[in-house]
Amino acid sequence: MLTLVLSCQGSSQTYGWEKKVAVAGLGNPLTYNPVNSNTLYGASFVGNDGSVVVSYDRGVTWQLYSVVAGG
Repeated sequence: MLTLVLSCQGSSQTYGWEKKVAVAGLGNPLTYNPVNSNTLYGASFVGNDGSVVVSYDRGVTWQLYSVVAGG
């Protein structure tokens, strides 16, 4: 899982990502929508099961987007 770390310096904001949990897997579990960079998608998988979450406000809030169940 990745966590967004926000820090305010004057009137500008600095955004950065900090990895909180080491998870083995393929690819990057976090991506953004190329048409709207305010929309982020994150994935978390354990075994064959997992979930995809979405944020429409650059990672400030998240909601469940989809559940993936392995077979």
